[in-house]
Amino acid sequence: AWKYNPQANSWALIGSYGGQQSHDSGVTVVSSFKEKVYSGGENGQLKVWDAVSGNQVNAVVAHNGGAVTGITGWEANNMSVIISCGTDSSVKVFELNALGQSNPNLAPL
Repeated sequence: AWKYNPQANSWALIGSYGGQQSHDSGVTVVSSFKEKVYSGGENGQLKVWDAVSGNQVNAVVAHNGGAVTGITGWEANNMSVIISCGTDSSVKVFELNALGQSNPNLAPL
């Protein structure tokens, strides 16, 4: 995250996600929903980050053989989901509560 200082007409880095758990390929998309930050990579990986601590909560291969190109949150009928799309020509839907837990075997709905 960056903060603008109008007196100095400059930007300063105030925090970042990742560290030892950053993506091992380029990050292609970032989104936030319900106190979590979601990032997608060129390698098809979708990562979930705690918005306050910056710690990684989960990581799943959402798009085999393609980059993650879009991530959005959606809520209806008492259910919250994360929807991702990728260059593998697929759209995946993950149940938010499951995605927000540490579970490497998580599968889309």
